[in-house]
Order: sequence, then C-alpha cells, then structure tokens
Amino acid sequence: MAEWSTGPVRPLPEGAAGRRLAREERAAVRKARDEELAEAVRAEIAVVPVRHWRAGAVDRLAGFLTALWCAGYFLLAIDDSLWFRALLLLTGLLCAVRVPVKLRWRVTADRTGIWLNRLRAPRHIPWGDLRAARRESFELQLRVRDGDNWAVAAPRWPWLQRRRQLTHPYDALAAELSAMIADPALRPTGESGAKERGRPLWPFAVILGIAWIAVLVTRWLS
Repeated sequence: MAEWSTGPVRPLPEGAAGRRLAREERAAVRKARDEELAEAVRAEIAVVPVRHWRAGAVDRLAGFLTALWCAGYFLLAIDDSLWFRALLLLTGLLCAVRVPVKLRWRVTADRTGIWLNRLRAPRHIPWGDLRAARRESFELQLRVRDGDNWAVAAPRWPWLQRRRQLTHPYDALAAELSAMIADPALRPTGESGAKERGRPLWPFAVILGIAWIAVLVTRWLS
C-alpha cells in the first residue's frame, strides 16, 4: 500500500525517538511483569467462601496527603473575601468526602460478584459485569460493563519497588481480581453477609464536614 504526503517529510528528532523507544521498553517491561505477577497469583490463589481487600498503609498515606492539601488552603489563606471563603468551604467538603473513601474502602468478593462499600450503601457488581481490574499510574481501577467504573488512588514509587522487589498492593489486588474474572473456578464459593460488605461511609464524611465548617466559622468570627 502506497501513502502520499502533500508536505515535506521530516525525520523524527533524535530526542523524541529516544523517548518513544524508552516508553515502548517500559511498556514491554511492565506487561511482562504484570503477566508474571498474574501467573504467580493464579498459582497461589486459594478458593475461599468470601475474599476481602481493604485500605492499607498506602491508602492512609493518601488520606494524610489529601488532608494536608486541604489544610494548606486554610493555613495559606491569602484574604477573607467572600469568594475565597467559598473556596475554603468547598475544598474542605470535598476532602471530607474523599478522605473516608481513601481510608476505609473495602472490596468483598463472593460467588455472586464483588461488593464495594460507598458513601451511601454497598454496591454490588456481578462477575459478568466486571470487565477488568487494573492499576493505572496511581489508581486502582475497576472497569464495569455499564460504564460506572470505580477507582481509588494512592502513592507509588516504581524505582523503589524495582529495587526492593516489592509489589504494590494495588498491583496484587488487580492481579487477583483479574484471575478471578478470567477463571470462574478461582472465585469464592460462599455468599457474603451485610457486615462483611462494609458499612456506609457517609457518617465519617458528615463528621469531617461538620468539623471543617466549625473550624472555618471559628476563624471567621475571631
């Protein structure tokens, strides 16, 4: 097949070519590492009645950084104008919603599918609707057939993981769920109860929101 161009053909700059090759090499290394991890996980998975994953140390760090980001707006307040007060209020309420999710997320797998604890109530995703589980950059992503995907983010340090031969918790979780999606024989055999699926997170968000409003009101009235 011949291709025609109406403009001059410009060679790819050497730097750009090197960066492209480096990206392709990293992608190939990552794919091989993910496949190796998936094989190892598939060989070690023990079929149990119910399987749980929950927030860990990296998520607590993510929650602390989110709270620190929110506190930064408060400590570095540049004025007391109405628009900046509104910004402080909205920023704090956003953090009040996000922090409980980061600190207390929970994924429960049983024979019917997976359960995600959310602000209002646990959400059920049947195995047939769960399309993929993957770690993309800083996020753990669950792809759902109806497009209502779920994600949570936490810090990661690839260079430290490679040097110490460590596996990020999100990589391990994604590998386990991916194996269960691909092979029904690896899925849990029991059915989870209401307590196992995690509690709604809205009470924690309400407490944090009220505390933030109280701090702002105290500052504005002082």
